[in-house]
Amino acid sequence: MRKRLPKILRREQVESLLCAIYPGDGRYRKSEAAAVRNRAAAEVMYRAGLRVSEVCALAPDTVDLDEGYIFVRRGKGDKDRVVPLDDRAAEWIRRWLAVRPGDSPYLFCSLSGGRLSDRYVRQVIAQAGEKAGVWLE
Repeated sequence: MRKRLPKILRREQVESLLCAIYPGDGRYRKSEAAAVRNRAAAEVMYRAGLRVSEVCALAPDTVDLDEGYIFVRRGKGDKDRVVPLDDRAAEWIRRWLAVRPGDSPYLFCSLSGGRLSDRYVRQVIAQAGEKAGVWLE
């Protein structure tokens, strides 16, 4: 039995989806920190190729913004790997770090410092896809 190939989004569709999460213009005043976090996490998933579970498990000390890499601990297959981080993803992480709660073992934490669930991140992406008119499986 053949597996279906995944649907691939065009670059402009990805940009629409990312902007639907947070356009970066300060319009989400009530929960701007959460919106910046969500956009930063989505940028990392897209630009560094991380899975939802990997982005939720990242620790602050696994990211080197100056050198431009992320150390992914126990990714798929329970293997460690180093992935490159481009300037745009690094900039979104910096924006998140400027408003992130101080003492959490998770890079992308809740506003109270807890771990984000995979389900929550998938929901953010799905809602952004709907808002942007981008079909996601």
